[in-house]
Order: sequence, then C-alpha cells, then structure tokens
Amino acid sequence: MSRLTCLFAAMVLAVAACSGGDGEAAANRDRGDTTADEAAAAEPAALDESFTYFDGREGSLADYRGRPLVVNFFASWCPPCIKEMPAFEEVHQELGDRVAFLGFDVRDQLEKGMATAERAGVTYDLARDAAGSFLAAMEGVVMPTTAFLDAEGNIVEVHNGALDADELRDLVRRKLLS
Repeated sequence: MSRLTCLFAAMVLAVAACSGGDGEAAANRDRGDTTADEAAAAEPAALDESFTYFDGREGSLADYRGRPLVVNFFASWCPPCIKEMPAFEEVHQELGDRVAFLGFDVRDQLEKGMATAERAGVTYDLARDAAGSFLAAMEGVVMPTTAFLDAEGNIVEVHNGALDADELRDLVRRKLLS
C-alpha cells in the first residue's frame, strides 16, 4: 500500500471514529445508549487500572468513590469533542462539589490534549487514556463518549456522541442526582 493510500485510510477511520451530526445520531439510535445493567455486566478489570493525570499524578476511578462522577472522553483530533468541552465546564461549575468530572484524553499526544483543554477553559480533572483502554472498558464506540458513575463507582449510563449543556444537565439529574 502506498503512503498516500495509508494516510487516506487513516483519515477515513479517524472521521468514522469521531463522527458527528446525523450519522452519529443514527448510530446512537441503532445501538442505543448503554443501560446500567449492560454496563455493570460488561465492567472489565480495566476500570480498576491506574491512570496518569495531566499533571503527572497517578490516580484511579476508585479515588472518586463517595461522589457521582461524569467521565468524558475527548481528543484534540475530534471536533465534536472540542465543541462540547465548554458545555461540560459550564455544568461542572454549576454543580460544584455535588458531582465530580474527569476528562480522559484518548489516543492523543499529551501536549495536544493539554492545549485543547486549556483553549476550552476546562478546570475539572484531566487524565490520559493513551491506549483507549478506559474508553473501551466503558463501551465507548464513538468520540466523544460520556460515562456516568454513581457514588459507589458503578456505571449507570454511557452516552456515545456529543452532548450540549442542557442534555448533560438532564442526564446528570436523571442518572446521578435523582
């Protein structure tokens, strides 16, 4: 395969993985969001693994137990991810300490992920998912994906696709604060 063919194939895969618009809505309708029962049945050991925050500290999802958690997967190469980041920051600020937020930069260079988050004004915790193992463990199938974990650390919902601030508020209220 020529280098140009390989580059074109990689671009097609990236666009498919980071879809938005009507194609993404159709994929979500066909697949549906993951229910709490499906997510609990599929929770692999990868969720227990440690990860590295942007500032170099080590952490794990267990660090958030005792408080509901919104986990958002993003990347600098994903336009819908970048578009939704300010909405996540807005809702994070509104909720304060009632709900924790964690962003995972997926399959990205650290510097690019940091720059993307800085441009979006993100202040919640940010970590790396360099291999995409946390995204896969939470059954993310497109970028962006958002998982909602209850205070005990159980996945109660996985939303594949972008969210605006109102959709995010509604999911947090229904899945984490009700």
